[in-house]
Amino acid sequence: MCSPPVNTSTTQHTLIDSIPVLVGAPIAAVVLIVFLVKRKKSAKKKLKLLTRGDTDIVSIFDSTKKKENES
Repeated sequence: MCSPPVNTSTTQHTLIDSIPVLVGAPIAAVVLIVFLVKRKKSAKKKLKLLTRGDTDIVSIFDSTKKKENES
């Protein structure tokens, strides 16, 4: 009997094949970190504008209730 031919050619991954991953992953991580930091700073600025620098939640809600009662 004749046995089927065996495929001896295998795909070898070289360093050149993995360069896009080695370069792209750290760049993507840095971009994500920068985005999250900017978003957090923006949220803090908005909160500061809304609260006029007052970070006491109770006083913020009290002032909102007073404004609602005045109008």
